[in-house]
Amino acid sequence: MNPARLCTLFVAAAVLARGAFAASPEAPTSANLILNGTFASTLESWTIASGQVLAEWSPENSSSDGTGSARLTSFSPNSGQLVLVLFQCVPITPGAYLLQLALRVPSGQATTGTGRASAIAYANTVCTGSPLAPAAYTPAISASSWTNGWIAVDVPAGAASLRIALLVLKN
Repeated sequence: MNPARLCTLFVAAAVLARGAFAASPEAPTSANLILNGTFASTLESWTIASGQVLAEWSPENSSSDGTGSARLTSFSPNSGQLVLVLFQCVPITPGAYLLQLALRVPSGQATTGTGRASAIAYANTVCTGSPLAPAAYTPAISASSWTNGWIAVDVPAGAASLRIALLVLKN
């Protein structure tokens, strides 16, 4: 791997909580529907995408709660394209949800980039086939310090699962 083509970031938390949220993502009162969304001590429950990616557990975290983070690296030769690194399929029912992400992109890398999460609804329980609606994306985060991004997700009628994906975009 050519280090000049790598882009690495850390994700400390991916949270999907049920409920309608106004203009700010106050701490959700409902449980996180993403299994191991805080990367407690492994990447268990997450699937590593195939291709030019690397995902590893890291003890680095945005808080002092003893959990860790997912260290995501894209070594794709292409800049300007979102690269899927980690994902999981979450059982879901239609309604309003909040998808939050705590992420940081370490400074000093030869290749800079951003990270974000996406949510895509499916009619089956295995997150395959045609999506029921366009993907919802958290804002792109490029900060070198821990930063939270969030988006309201409206899961349409007929949805049975939601694919949560963690993505890297190299500049």
